[in-house]
Amino acid sequence: MKTVSHIFLFVTIILFVGCGKKDDPIPKNIFNTPSPADVSVKLDIDGVKLTNNSDNYTLFVEKERVVKNLFFRYEYERVTLIQPRMSFTDINVIEGREYLYRFYTYNDIERSYSKPTLKAVTYEIPVRIDNISAKIVGSTLCAEIGDMRGMDNVTFYINGKFVYEYNDGDKEQCVDIPSTIMVDFKAVPYREDREGVPYLKSFKRDPSDGLFPPQNIKVVQTVDRAILSWDKLKGYDKYNLYVEKNGKLELLVATVATIFSYSIPKGDECATLKLSSVKDGEESSLITVSICR
Repeated sequence: MKTVSHIFLFVTIILFVGCGKKDDPIPKNIFNTPSPADVSVKLDIDGVKLTNNSDNYTLFVEKERVVKNLFFRYEYERVTLIQPRMSFTDINVIEGREYLYRFYTYNDIERSYSKPTLKAVTYEIPVRIDNISAKIVGSTLCAEIGDMRGMDNVTFYINGKFVYEYNDGDKEQCVDIPSTIMVDFKAVPYREDREGVPYLKSFKRDPSDGLFPPQNIKVVQTVDRAILSWDKLKGYDKYNLYVEKNGKLELLVATVATIFSYSIPKGDECATLKLSSVKDGEESSLITVSICR
């Protein structure tokens, strides 16, 4: 009888050690809430950056850790809550170690969690650019990286658009820039196809140094009418507005105002408008704005 008691006690201990602390139970209506699909996990200079790209759901984040008991069982510990369109950087990471994150979305109305989404990442301090020069020369932006050690390549972007891939051995590279007063330059280093820390620099050009089209155009549209507005350019005489019909431009108005209302003709579903700026009798390039019912 004593032997049976010992066996029962041993099995009880094994089950207790193996099971350990349970995670919070998930409500039964788990399937009513979609699993997080818009989650990004990126390496950051300070840790692992977790971003909730959802517009609607709060993100519950847990991280896996090893419990060194008899079975070296894995457990999850709560890390944080991330509100919609917000980010959190987990700084409790060690270089070279792999981490597994478990994400749930939470529906405030139904008070339900989703099924989990798992994402694994091995933390390595991301590569960064330490020696770079970037300047605007006329209608071009010129950039050069003085030290490419630790980087496989660097991609250049201007106003969010890819313009050049910089590799070891390249010298100063100059690329055309758009006719905008604000020019945003970004250089993203890569190592082993892993994105590093972006280098960012913004330039504000003087409108008097060139001929710029209307800037920062906004469109407010109703069913068949569009109201266009743009920034006033100091030193410019007027703005021309055209409508494109059958491949030809028809001047609608030449105005000193920075707002214009246009109604789509009956029978047409869409319209193509073009805007330019005029200074000292010279007309800028055209900016196209397409509107539809």
